[in-house]
Amino acid sequence: MLSLITLSIFAAFAIKFLHYCIGSPVQGEYYTGRIFSAYGKFISKRYLDFEDKEKNRVWAKYNAWKIKRDIQLKGELENKTAEQSDVIYKDYLQQVEHVYNDVENNMKNNPWSMAGACPICFGTWVSLFTFTFFVIFVPLPWWFIFIGTPAAVIISRYIKIS
Repeated sequence: MLSLITLSIFAAFAIKFLHYCIGSPVQGEYYTGRIFSAYGKFISKRYLDFEDKEKNRVWAKYNAWKIKRDIQLKGELENKTAEQSDVIYKDYLQQVEHVYNDVENNMKNNPWSMAGACPICFGTWVSLFTFTFFVIFVPLPWWFIFIGTPAAVIISRYIKIS
């Protein structure tokens, strides 16, 4: 049990140190004095490019749907009384609001998060690799991977390096 705690703390420091060396690409905190700052810039560019591409894809789908729905609305409103038009238009506004709110939820996950842009995603991979390495090459129980990986990620969130 002591080896699990020690290894969890070691992995947490490894996560924090590596992420510090990269910088925080999403927040633009990659400095030239850090060991892997060029990697941080690389990850940041890829992360932001993917985000922009995905936003454009999702919003283009929304805009195409809205244009199609606007044309349908014009057809529905022809030869209707004021009360019928009001009901149809309120329904239309509810549909548009619902679809608009779901647009961001339809975005794909950014694969560059786990490469260093997201500290939790990055920490999970570093911790998983660390525990798998120690379980394979040091006679440790296999279940250390399942307990130690989340423990190291949680511990790493409380370590501050300035």
